[in-house]
Amino acid sequence: MAYLNGIPYNFVINQDVPIYSKAGYGYQFDHNLSYGFGFTVNVPILTNYANTASIEKAKIMRENAALNLETTKQNLKITVQQAHADAKAAKVNLRQPENLSLLSRLLTTMPTNVSHWEPSMALT
Repeated sequence: MAYLNGIPYNFVINQDVPIYSKAGYGYQFDHNLSYGFGFTVNVPILTNYANTASIEKAKIMRENAALNLETTKQNLKITVQQAHADAKAAKVNLRQPENLSLLSRLLTTMPTNVSHWEPSMALT
């Protein structure tokens, strides 16, 4: 009962009382089936700068590899030229008279079985 301006009022509310019972799995599946729909979209908005940076980095790495190859070729050329110059100098040095006499002494004192020969034996 409620009072409004001193007058009593009765309110009646009709309410259904739920009855709980055990429902089987099949019944629940049939009566509680719902449908849904969804989709996902991936839009790479901010990856443009990363892709550009990766491309530039790859170009720089390619240039570095080309420079390293050129440096290696130049080093090889210098090494070959130095070896050729050393060989020429050794050839000229062997033609000197003092070296020819040393060479002839080495050849005459060298035993026939070279596997047992030691360099100290030639200077005796």
